[in-house]
Amino acid sequence: MRAVAAAALLALACSGGKSLVLVEVSAGDPGIALTSVEISAAPAGDDAVTRRFDWNSGGGPLQAGVYLPGSVEGAVSVRASGSDATGAVEATGQVSVKPGQVSERVPLVLRRVGGPPPDGGSPPDGGPPPDGGAPPDGQAPDGPASEGGAPDTAQPDLPPLEPPSLTRCTVYEHAAPCTLTSTAAGVGVWEVVFSPDGRFLLTGGDDGRVKIWQVTPAGLVDDNRSFMPGPPNRSVHMAFSQDGTRLAVGGGDGTVAILEFPKMTRVATLMGHPAGIIYVAFSNDASRLVSIDSSWNLKLWNLATTKELKAFTFPTDLHSYSLSPGGQPASLWLATSDNNGTGFVLRDLAADPVTVINASVAMEVYAVAFSPDGQQLAVDTADGRMTLWDVSNKMRPVEGPALWAAPPATSNVLIATEAVFSTDGRFVAASGSLGYTAPGDIKLAQTVPPGLKGSVVTDSAAMSIDWSRDGKAIATGSWRCGKVTFCRD
Repeated sequence: MRAVAAAALLALACSGGKSLVLVEVSAGDPGIALTSVEISAAPAGDDAVTRRFDWNSGGGPLQAGVYLPGSVEGAVSVRASGSDATGAVEATGQVSVKPGQVSERVPLVLRRVGGPPPDGGSPPDGGPPPDGGAPPDGQAPDGPASEGGAPDTAQPDLPPLEPPSLTRCTVYEHAAPCTLTSTAAGVGVWEVVFSPDGRFLLTGGDDGRVKIWQVTPAGLVDDNRSFMPGPPNRSVHMAFSQDGTRLAVGGGDGTVAILEFPKMTRVATLMGHPAGIIYVAFSNDASRLVSIDSSWNLKLWNLATTKELKAFTFPTDLHSYSLSPGGQPASLWLATSDNNGTGFVLRDLAADPVTVINASVAMEVYAVAFSPDGQQLAVDTADGRMTLWDVSNKMRPVEGPALWAAPPATSNVLIATEAVFSTDGRFVAASGSLGYTAPGDIKLAQTVPPGLKGSVVTDSAAMSIDWSRDGKAIATGSWRCGKVTFCRD
């Protein structure tokens, strides 16, 4: 239901599925200040596939990737490029791809085009560029350097991070200690969000309060700071901008506070909703904000002016909502599922009029979540099954493989209430519920090949979930009793 702030990709792993080239882009020369980067992957003897990603180069490396046809096999040349006020930058590399699989990660270190190598000298004719990528004009690299010759500057590929095993989970209290019983109510933790730098976890309860935790190697530590955006005893909902410098908090009074983080200094207040806020999400570049209230009114805001750009009311109550963190900056795709309806709906909020695409599913959809690149959508249905849809062409969504299957007809159906992708797009985690007073569940699936990877039962039904950007930790919030489950190996 939340946009995960990072750009990355995933692939389907089955006969005829897509291949995926993973890259890690970083700024090698000082002073590089990009807001976007283009990544191209060119199989030998075939046309390059190019994708553009919004990226603040000062915020750390970009984990991203590019889809290729599932038939691609062998060497693929990879290039990252962009420009800032000083000029153009680029980096090149190469990786081997197997059909329908995910490649090893290719490190691409951006350098100024035409600038000297890092040591200030001149590269030898025909030699590799300083980022360790492929030589120009398709030349084959020289063999190992002889003693006293130029060193090999190629960098090794980095293996993808593994997700938490869900075998080491600790429960914390958002509010006062609460003993779980069949009738206990207490505080519901409606929102959990990790800061993009991974240093903090914020929990939002229906006590109207945002609580801040420090994330440490030993677990969560109370930061002894909280924020109340509106009246008490009303739910709060939150979202970070991609660079982590802004935090949007929606309150029960229908206002949205824009805060400087981690100072928690209010820099703006968005007003105009007639009911309490249930969802907020920043656009990729943090220039716009989407907010939805409990009367199902949506507003799109210009954050530079704090003016309302667009507003409409959904025709029916919603189960779930997810704003795509990927795609072209001019687009702003929102996925929603209806309460007591079937299927899901894709809307491009940036279009005028708003583009509306209906996707047919045979039953109610309880949770939707966009992948980091916006090309896939995890969809949980009323039978307890989670499937992966290809929405790379938003006009023609196509149902893909099951991430986990529906339980047997004799079993209770545990329904996912919220889902989130890992930042590299290789995994999906979801919080689940068997009912308000029943236990819950955290499920974790891999996307390549698709299938359930792990699961753990939570004492209280889990209703909110987030995944740290480094992939090491998952946190969920409970329907009742203020329980926060934090899982990290």
